[in-house]
Amino acid sequence: MLNLAVFAATTDSVPKEVNPIPQDKAPNSVAQILSNVIIYILGFSAALAVLFIIIGGLRFIISSGDQTAADQAKKIVLYAVLGLLIIIFSFVIVTFVTTSIAPVIVP
Repeated sequence: MLNLAVFAATTDSVPKEVNPIPQDKAPNSVAQILSNVIIYILGFSAALAVLFIIIGGLRFIISSGDQTAADQAKKIVLYAVLGLLIIIFSFVIVTFVTTSIAPVIVP
């Protein structure tokens, strides 16, 4: 026989009101919202670059001595690493601008 546990929620565990986002965590300007969007795009791009590094490595392993396939796999890894470096430098620049320069320009 199958025993199933039944969990019931009491009214004490259900919130009676929804609290707004705290002011220190809510974006307060267009520049901050744009900065958040750029950072998310850079994170997604970095994940894609890592995926291409993995794909290039697998293609290099699968090439099995075929020189043209091995060269193509090396190019994939090289370009993915270069792209990842560009993404990292872009992240550093965006972080620098939003924390150092933007508060001075945008009140």
